[in-house]
Amino acid sequence: MSNAGLRPQGSSIAYSVSKAAGIHATKCLAVTLAPEISVNAVAPRPPVTRWHKDTCAEQVAKINDSAALRKEVKLEECAAMYVALLKNDNITGKTITVDSGVVI
Repeated sequence: MSNAGLRPQGSSIAYSVSKAAGIHATKCLAVTLAPEISVNAVAPRPPVTRWHKDTCAEQVAKINDSAALRKEVKLEECAAMYVALLKNDNITGKTITVDSGVVI
């Protein structure tokens, strides 16, 4: 998932629409599979990984400035949210953003 499914932007309409469809599919599956199975999603802003090593510091600063918390998302923070959702049996049909407050 991605927070692009929660923010209307024109840069990549097909990508955003596909992510929004995934968010809706999460809700539909949660209803269909309940009460035996809970279904949730995590919609992160792209976390800092080795894949971003060629991203210039200016681009990273611009992205961070668009976030309410003014900081980047670490891969470990995304992983921690997946684990938290696995541990909680009373959450279903939710898409949780891990994006430093880009989508509020």
